[in-house]
Amino acid sequence: MMASSSSSALIRNYDVFLSFRGEDTRNNIVSHLFEALHLRGFFTFIDNERIEAGDKISDRLTEAIKTSWFAVVVISENYATSKWCLEELRLIMELHSNNQIQVLPMFYRVKASDVRSQRGSFGYAFQSYEMEQPPDMRIAGWRGALTQLADLAGLHSTTWLPEADIIGTIVRKISNELQAMKPKDLINLVGMEAHMKTMTRLLQMDSEDEIRKIGVWGMGGVGSFLLKRKIPLQHPQWYSRISGDKG
Repeated sequence: MMASSSSSALIRNYDVFLSFRGEDTRNNIVSHLFEALHLRGFFTFIDNERIEAGDKISDRLTEAIKTSWFAVVVISENYATSKWCLEELRLIMELHSNNQIQVLPMFYRVKASDVRSQRGSFGYAFQSYEMEQPPDMRIAGWRGALTQLADLAGLHSTTWLPEADIIGTIVRKISNELQAMKPKDLINLVGMEAHMKTMTRLLQMDSEDEIRKIGVWGMGGVGSFLLKRKIPLQHPQWYSRISGDKG
């Protein structure tokens, strides 16, 4: 968990940022993970149009990373073959070092030791970069980011079967962490507890005979968005889907 109180003061547009190599994982583990996070009510950034070409990540991606609570980094066989992905990771780990984002690595069909030491497909990728003339000056930073990531406690797909189990673990971990980090900010909003009592009564959580759908309307700035976020954060086990805009 992020210990720095300054991190909670930053503007947050997303709960989770997904970093991944599209050709490896877009249509399998990442698509399932995004759906699971979405159904749980987490605002998750996924770049469905990412080309992963070129040497620089877009300003849009940079902003999304900087305004996310979590980054789930799905490391796969060809992750290091994309300078785009490596630049994305370098920024994520830089922010993580400054307690500005929480990072959860998922090693998808690769060994953390190979990522840490840049062996196998990771080693081949860096060999090609080092043969370029002139060599890319960012290589050391990319290597450092991979090593730093591999040193974090992560999840390994080779030890989890079926994949649904690892997805469930990721969602639960993020849910638990966000519950610890976010309610402090929500509770301090004037009048929030009174609104919470009204909402809880309307939802009648003890009823097992029906499914309830509650709409929350309010102009921007009056706390309607925070109210929609606070209830599922306090009682995530009761919700299969939460939807809503950011206003």
